[in-house]
Amino acid sequence: MTARVVLFIAFVLLTGSILYTGKYKKYFNDSRNLSYKAFAGDQKKKAEMEAARIAAKNNANKEEEVVAAGPDMSDPLVKKGHEIYTGSGQCLKCHGENGEGNAAEEAPLIAGQYDWYVTEQLGYMKAGTRVNDKMMPYLKDLNSSDFEALAAYIKALRVK
Repeated sequence: MTARVVLFIAFVLLTGSILYTGKYKKYFNDSRNLSYKAFAGDQKKKAEMEAARIAAKNNANKEEEVVAAGPDMSDPLVKKGHEIYTGSGQCLKCHGENGEGNAAEEAPLIAGQYDWYVTEQLGYMKAGTRVNDKMMPYLKDLNSSDFEALAAYIKALRVK
């Protein structure tokens, strides 16, 4: 009788562990797939940003005619961005009056760039995550609200 009880308990434990492992395996595969999708999405975003950087550098080398498409200076954020771009930030020194870039200075075309991208990249440069020694003297006195204003102004610039 005891041998039957022991065999029954062993059978129940073995069956339970197989069922539990099956559930765990499904959970593991689902979470791994979700992690992979997040990783792949992050890699895609990085590739798109790199492609945009290369395209901007190539555009700066082509010496395209760039004009300001009349940024709305009634918007206080754009107006502040214009003041920083042309004044204290001295962005126009390398990036040009209208954001057209300068191949000799290795400054890319920035006119019309997405505001979220400009804000993000300026933050990365100031934090040292993205190293750009040429930009550091200009970024040291700027804060995140200045970055947002610059981004709004840069987004308003257009390539003809």
